[in-house]
Amino acid sequence: MSEPPPNNGFVGRVRGASLSIMNANPQLGMWQATGTAIAQAPNLTELRDAESGGDKIEFNAQGHSARYAVPEPDGELTLVRTATLTRRPTGPKFDKDPFTEEPIAIPEEVDVERGSTREETITEAPGERHHHHFHPREKHRQRLERRQSLYEKHKADEKEKWGPTIVNGLKAFWKFFLTPSGFLITLYGLNIVAWGAMLFFLLLNVAPAMNHPSANDNNSARKKWIEIDSQILNALFCVTGFGLAPWRFRDWYRYTRSVYWKDVPAMQKLAEQNKAWFRPPAWATESNPSPANSTTELPRSTTFTGEKAPPTPLWKLGFTIYMMVLNTFLQAVLCYFMWGYNRIDRPSWATGTFIGLGCGTGLLAGLMSWWEGRKVKKIEGPEVKVVTFIMSADKAQHAPPNPEPISLSTLPLPPVAPSNDTGACTPELNRNGTGCMTLASNEDFQAGGFLPDGKHVLVLVTFTGAPASPDPSSVYHGSQIILVKTDGKQFPSGSPWKCLTCGLAEQNIRGIGQYAYLGRLKFNAKPTAGIPLVPRYDVVKVTRLFNPEADQPIATHGKDITINRNAITVGELRGFSGRGTEVTYIGYPAESSNIDVFAVHLQTGKVRRLTSHSEYCDPIAISPDDQWMTVLDTRGTDRQMWLSGMRHIPPITDLISTSVTSSTRNNGQRRFFRPYLLDRYGDRADYFGQKVNGQGEGVPGSGDYNDPEWNAMADPRWSPDGTQIVYGEAQTLPPACGGINPLPCYPSKEPGGRRVRVVLATLTTREPLNLPAVDLISDEVPWGVKYSPGGIDPQRPEPTPGNYTLMGLSCGYADVEIIGGDDESISEISVVYHEFSDDGSTFMSGSETVRATFPSLTLSHVDWYSDLTQTGRSKSTKRTSSDGFHLTIDVLTNIFQANGTMNTTIDGHLYTQPANRT
Repeated sequence: MSEPPPNNGFVGRVRGASLSIMNANPQLGMWQATGTAIAQAPNLTELRDAESGGDKIEFNAQGHSARYAVPEPDGELTLVRTATLTRRPTGPKFDKDPFTEEPIAIPEEVDVERGSTREETITEAPGERHHHHFHPREKHRQRLERRQSLYEKHKADEKEKWGPTIVNGLKAFWKFFLTPSGFLITLYGLNIVAWGAMLFFLLLNVAPAMNHPSANDNNSARKKWIEIDSQILNALFCVTGFGLAPWRFRDWYRYTRSVYWKDVPAMQKLAEQNKAWFRPPAWATESNPSPANSTTELPRSTTFTGEKAPPTPLWKLGFTIYMMVLNTFLQAVLCYFMWGYNRIDRPSWATGTFIGLGCGTGLLAGLMSWWEGRKVKKIEGPEVKVVTFIMSADKAQHAPPNPEPISLSTLPLPPVAPSNDTGACTPELNRNGTGCMTLASNEDFQAGGFLPDGKHVLVLVTFTGAPASPDPSSVYHGSQIILVKTDGKQFPSGSPWKCLTCGLAEQNIRGIGQYAYLGRLKFNAKPTAGIPLVPRYDVVKVTRLFNPEADQPIATHGKDITINRNAITVGELRGFSGRGTEVTYIGYPAESSNIDVFAVHLQTGKVRRLTSHSEYCDPIAISPDDQWMTVLDTRGTDRQMWLSGMRHIPPITDLISTSVTSSTRNNGQRRFFRPYLLDRYGDRADYFGQKVNGQGEGVPGSGDYNDPEWNAMADPRWSPDGTQIVYGEAQTLPPACGGINPLPCYPSKEPGGRRVRVVLATLTTREPLNLPAVDLISDEVPWGVKYSPGGIDPQRPEPTPGNYTLMGLSCGYADVEIIGGDDESISEISVVYHEFSDDGSTFMSGSETVRATFPSLTLSHVDWYSDLTQTGRSKSTKRTSSDGFHLTIDVLTNIFQANGTMNTTIDGHLYTQPANRT
């Protein structure tokens, strides 16, 4: 048997085009399109409601009125205007650099299919919760019943006056006209009306000047124009009668299969085709899977009103389809008379009869669609479109910024000593006697922040080669903090840097553990307790930024397990916002295996997810005015895509896998971080920020600012005036390159072959900020817990082992099994997904099991089994090899060593795990 021709050949393209055309869903006739458009058109009540209607009225491609909404983290929907929406990428792979292109301000949406009716909902009185089992669909309906409908949520208390109402109506018509169907309906309808009216008036003989030599003479202008009008109208009727014939016969075939063979997919396709006015029978919507491109298979969310129209009698759908098929046959007969006879020999009864019959069949189909469409809209309200990317309403209201010019430069650092021998830092290398660095000092290297004057940056470096004591330069040894000038000037020593900690007594060096606490510094001139008993700063009024009694990210309620995306889960604290009202932190993942940065308001406890790219993000700095942020992220490197590339997986297995998924981002001391500039609203839709170090060709070993072998280290910092960003970089060193590693080691092009550098990014078009002093923040953090000296940190609560059901915010559900270990911790989690969807646009099926053990405090081992498939807007899979994926990794060393494979495919692009020890 021969192989089929490739899809990229001419035959393949023709085949693909024909399939695309046949799978399209045009209206079956002009009158049906007009009828459904009129039925779905906004009424006077909608035009006068500024909150739920007014200028929030939009139209879909079929010319039907709709509303656009974005889902909040708790699953509630909020109406937005389309001007505030941005497009969602189809997947995390980018054919072009998405971080330097201006996003397209076009919404990409999905339908919110009709929610459950109040009659269908099973409810129980408070305190009467029984332990009998409900089907997951029924539990989902219970949850929907407790929510406000969009109409209830946005209904205006006062109606608009007549002036604004008329303006809203004109705006609505203009939006309708700009849709493909609206434009065609208007253009086609005007032609039918114009030529039909002309024919009508000619038949009434209202133009006596055309009656020469007489009105009924075959050579009179009247008779000729009657023929011209008739042929033009016939041609217009042919456009729909013959042009739409393939879809009419396709739907006739589907209707026959649905009625006589109970073909569920065929009925669901018909329901999708006629969703503006037709509701399918129960046998086609319950307990049956639906095509991936269908939006009528499951009750995904509440409708605009929260009600659902009852099923439409099937004979009405059949009547409409039969009328359309009959219209095509009648059009063929009309064409026979119009084209088979000349105007003189043509039977006088033929034209009027078949034009009338053809118009009548189309008009009857249109009337049926209009009548039923009115009833559907009266019950359900206008159609609701949900933006496919989960974002909060405040993000949806702000368009992404345009890219801006960024100038990069490297700050001066001490020269490199040829060896670590005593005295290797000779006067020839540093005539000022201010020390030399090690060649490879990336383990003890860190670019710090600006001083308040904005002209100095703190840097942690490793000095070596200092002369022996008592030489004054002997203090330039080991890890020290230096101050580097950013304006090109020098200190009195003649060097552009100055060591701040060199010569500091050893007993004053203390390690500091990392906990999430907030306290106030208070100078104590004469301490009487504690050590050291010298003038010092004490930390007072301390609050722990974790409350075990507060809502947790994963919680169980009976047999249900839920995800609370508003939970405050401060893990690794990253710092304050520019004005000090928020703190940023790495928290519990919002999506499985996806490590992101969050911000929480110190007073209100409102949580904001700042990054949502599939790659790993950790270091972050917020600008002094709180309007921008700089993050260091592995986005663009594909380092984590094999693990975290599939979006919208609930973070259930992360209860035991986070230590592993956060450790694979590095290869030993090598980071894969790249700096990105984002506005205060963070990642959303197409917007994933602007790459800061985009200068250069990006060639490995080139030494350019975007050389992939030079990786950013934590942390970036903003200048006080908001015009500059500083961050450190380190070059890839063995064993992350060379030896058994296939990646070659490249020579450094920095002065002295130095393997580290400090980069200063200047935002050249920005004016320096002139901000007032930051207000003192309150010592009280309502959502935190007051710290008592000597107190023991509490354990983070975990779900109790057992079997649970997780409901999708939009549709579907997942079976969750949590298994406990011998030490009362969780050892294994299994999740089975059933058409699960939180966003209403991607639907997940399959299973995932993670088993974790912790041989030591820092060492983790996972046995991972994944077989996940995602359909809808994104076609994705996440699969492990048949024997699973097994990884052992230490959070301190980050050396990747795995058996088995895990691969993720996003819209046809395959992402594979890194090779061991790379």
